[in-house]
Amino acid sequence: MEVEKKYGVHVATPDFRKAGGTGEQFAMAKKDMLYHQNYCGCIYALEPQRESQNRLKDELMSSITKQILPSSIEDRIKLYENVIKY
Repeated sequence: MEVEKKYGVHVATPDFRKAGGTGEQFAMAKKDMLYHQNYCGCIYALEPQRESQNRLKDELMSSITKQILPSSIEDRIKLYENVIKY
């Protein structure tokens, strides 16, 4: 790699998806009750996923007021639908 040659360091690029790594990652996150998003994090992956689920992209929304949003996704969707409706 160019970086290794230029700076004289070894760059490790492990693939954690090999040999069931992704499944292990999900299991560990679930066991420790950690947040784990179900998309890569970019808008280009989120948009088609939310469209196929017929869901709003609430991950990209933030309140313009100091309003505290409902904690459940179902309650947030109802709130957003009412905002759009009214």
